[in-house]
Amino acid sequence: MTNMEYVSSLIKDTDIIYIDTSALMNTDQLEIFINNIQSLLILESKKLVVQHEVWMELQRHVEGDDTEKKDIAHKVLEILRKYRKIFYITDSKSDQYDFMKVFADSRLLAELTTNKAASKQLLITNDRDLGHDAYNLNSLESCKGYTIKVCYLNRFGELHRCDCTKENKLHTDGPRVVIKEVVKPVVKKEPYSWITKAIVPSATLLIGVVIGRRLKISL
Repeated sequence: MTNMEYVSSLIKDTDIIYIDTSALMNTDQLEIFINNIQSLLILESKKLVVQHEVWMELQRHVEGDDTEKKDIAHKVLEILRKYRKIFYITDSKSDQYDFMKVFADSRLLAELTTNKAASKQLLITNDRDLGHDAYNLNSLESCKGYTIKVCYLNRFGELHRCDCTKENKLHTDGPRVVIKEVVKPVVKKEPYSWITKAIVPSATLLIGVVIGRRLKISL
């Protein structure tokens, strides 16, 4: 299966596709990815969902002092405008937002959890920690539903499964086996001294003489 075949099947089988700040900020890879899947997204009536908190993080970079991040964030905003047909930016649920304090990761995790029961979801992120947290939502016993898929953009603009989905953890469902250590008591042996060696044979000889005399008398 080629990467495009994999991506095609993934998009067709997904209801909601989120993309986070880290993936958007990889602008060169992002544009390659968009050019490859744009027609498919339109055909399937699917869009890349940009949470309002992600949008605010981009605005924070634009207003920030880091020149490199500022330039990249400007380019991301240009890409969002250029390809607006395949992006959907959610509305703010608050009248006022302090973009200096906004944190998109927690919002994304909340959305994934909320929609897990009813929708097939995909998160595109180049943030390893967020990817792990998002995929671990599949292990929640109190929140059943569809498996959350997590992918990242590689340097060629290809969509690949997050490494977190490939890690196998050993789980044992059987009874816990407790190994008890059996400790045998150690009896300390007193070493023979020269007194012990002398007394024991002498006492044995004396007892033998006494018994012998009694036998003679009785006879």
